[in-house]
Amino acid sequence: MCQKLVLQGLNRPLKQERDFIRAIGKKIRVRTLAPLQGRRNFTGDLKNFQDGILHLEMGGKMVALSWTEVGKANLVYEFKH
Repeated sequence: MCQKLVLQGLNRPLKQERDFIRAIGKKIRVRTLAPLQGRRNFTGDLKNFQDGILHLEMGGKMVALSWTEVGKANLVYEFKH
């Protein structure tokens, strides 16, 4: 009998609503399907996820993104020495 151990990598995508709920308080990177506010890439701390809206804090400013507009999202890991 052979068993496989599958480990999710550090760049595990956030795909489902429950993934975003678990990521509250963590830094994430989001790429939207279409440009919003003149950009497609957003990186910040996920402060809340409610009613299909991601609330990101980016450089002291809050940005609200609709979950339906998210093309790709991942946790951002920062390694400290």
